Amino acid sequence: ATPSSESMRNKRFRSPEISTRISQALVIEDSLVVRKNLAHVLARLGFEVTQAVNGMEGLKELKSSLYDLVLCDFLMP
Repeated sequence: ATPSSESMRNKRFRSPEISTRISQALVIEDSLVVRKNLAHVLARLGFEVTQAVNGMEGLKELKSSLYDLVLCDFLMP
């Protein structure tokens, strides 16, 4: 018997290192409401979220850590 295509897909794309590590996300957003909502949604999706209130703080965070996902507002003052 051959394995189902679903089980083959899981074996092909899922490695133990990736599935056990918590993904890191950085949200760079000046609006408190938007930033907190994005952080909340990402946390519910399983991300550990770091927040930055402006571009300079975001760059500082990017220099100090590696992130799997970065969401950045491009219309900040």
